[in-house]
Amino acid sequence: MNTINHSDSNKSEEEIEIIAEEVETEYDLKVLNECWHISIHPRGESNRDNKNSQARAQIEKINTIGKIKRFKVINESNNNTGFEIDFKCDKSKNDIEYFFNTLRDDYRIRILPPNSNISDYIELINDLSDKNRRIGEILKEIGTLTDFELNEVLNIQNELLNDKTINDGPKRIGELLIKEKILQESVVIAALDKQEKIKNKVGN
Repeated sequence: MNTINHSDSNKSEEEIEIIAEEVETEYDLKVLNECWHISIHPRGESNRDNKNSQARAQIEKINTIGKIKRFKVINESNNNTGFEIDFKCDKSKNDIEYFFNTLRDDYRIRILPPNSNISDYIELINDLSDKNRRIGEILKEIGTLTDFELNEVLNIQNELLNDKTINDGPKRIGELLIKEKILQESVVIAALDKQEKIKNKVGN
């Protein structure tokens, strides 16, 4: 894998807005199929103008490893701002996640792989050995789930399991990965199918 120099981008915040306006007119499903989708939304009401500026600065930096193809600002309640980004690059999910680690306390961040990568991920899952693995281990091994994402969903699961007032709703890791929009459903289902096949083979 290529080594990444995590240096600051030369683009200004104003230039990001101009890029967004330019690419919006030429945007189509083919581009979507080739892009990572990055969703950045505030946690609670702590996010104000200074936090928005910090988020924009980090978004600006990802142009050092690829190209923003679409950039949308989502105006939410109480002066909070979210961002939806389609980003084209050939780096890993971990490489992209690096740029947003400093925003984790104030923002909920989701990074979905390009649609064109889904069949590759499913093939990687099917090609894994028959070693018994948890679903999180399967998804980490093929590179579609990061350590941070796994820890986040495990924390969500623990909170749900410890909350006696919640009886319904998803509580399994696979279900939560889909509900929290951390991974596409088809990738999670492929991992669950692989896990089930391994269990059946070991049991026979």
